[in-house]
Amino acid sequence: MSEENQTPTIDTTSDPEWLEQLANSPTNKKSVFNRAAVKRHFLAVSKQTRAGKFNRVSSEAIEKLEVAFEAKLKSFLTEVTSTFGQVEPTEVFLTGHGKEKVLDAFNVWLAREMHRQVNQVRVGKTI
Repeated sequence: MSEENQTPTIDTTSDPEWLEQLANSPTNKKSVFNRAAVKRHFLAVSKQTRAGKFNRVSSEAIEKLEVAFEAKLKSFLTEVTSTFGQVEPTEVFLTGHGKEKVLDAFNVWLAREMHRQVNQVRVGKTI
């Protein structure tokens, strides 16, 4: 097992900052996903497209999905190159219906990203 995948050990007896370390450890990072729904979808994709080859979803698969999600968000926030500068938005441009469409589009993109990840894994029983 690689060093980055191991759960960090925190000595609560000699280190006075153990609570801060625990709060900042990767295993306690707040997820942006409903992890149970993500796992169910990963397994549904496995059942439908890979004859149920996989029966477990690793935390690494969910972390990869979160990284892809963050990268997609950052791609929307790239700056426009202009010699005149950039004007930041001062108002909200989307209506409630527009926000729903964006959310629906992201959910479809996430489902396709999970599908892509399932198809990349070739060995084992864990996505």
